[in-house]
Amino acid sequence: MAAVAVVVSGCSGTAGDGVQPIPSLAPEPVNSAATDTGNPGVDLASRAALAKDQHYMAVYEWRADEADPVEVTVTHAEDGSWRVDVPGGAHGGKVDVTIVWTKLGFFQCELVKRDECFQLAGPDQQIPEANDPLVQHPFTDWLDTLLDRRNPLSIAFTDPPKGGDDESQCYSLERNSVSVEAPIPPSHICLRNDGTITWVTSSFGSLKLIGDVMPPPEQTILPGDVSDGAPLKTSPPPTKSPSPSPSDSPSPSVEP
Repeated sequence: MAAVAVVVSGCSGTAGDGVQPIPSLAPEPVNSAATDTGNPGVDLASRAALAKDQHYMAVYEWRADEADPVEVTVTHAEDGSWRVDVPGGAHGGKVDVTIVWTKLGFFQCELVKRDECFQLAGPDQQIPEANDPLVQHPFTDWLDTLLDRRNPLSIAFTDPPKGGDDESQCYSLERNSVSVEAPIPPSHICLRNDGTITWVTSSFGSLKLIGDVMPPPEQTILPGDVSDGAPLKTSPPPTKSPSPSPSDSPSPSVEP
């Protein structure tokens, strides 16, 4: 059966876009038993609305490029704040961080070595690209985007990927052919009927739900004090040039 697609158009943005190529996950023939409305845009919007209202804690396996898989923990607290723990989310995979949103804004906190946090942006702003690990977007601002049918996205039903969740309905998200930019990069996303996100494939790699969804805390508490220093970048820090040895230094000239 040919995949059914719907195209919506309007405002554009770039949240969650990255520079890495997305892993291949070609659409499979549609499983009609998993299709509720027959319209992929409407169906996905209804599940995104349920996902947006959820409060939970869940663990996802993150695979990116040739790196070993790591576990990303997503927490949506009862008060609406959220936290996403990202192993290797800074300094080119060398430093573990968590990205937190509260009514005070976005924060990046370094884990393990130093319980220290840095404010990234105000509550209604965007995380600077240099500090953005990207994996938090499907659980946060992507949901608002999927609820707005005016956004320039082409949405189609697909079957779950190999090893995916059989209880989920999956969708491909592509740029509208008439749009210059889309608010979500080319991706695939799978959600259960209750809105639980079980699989995402995008520019940052793939995220797969592992284990059971757990109850959330009442609120998100920063794991460290807020520092005035600069937040960590996702890219590796610049390497220091070695200091010249005495033998490499030019000898002073001797005048006759």
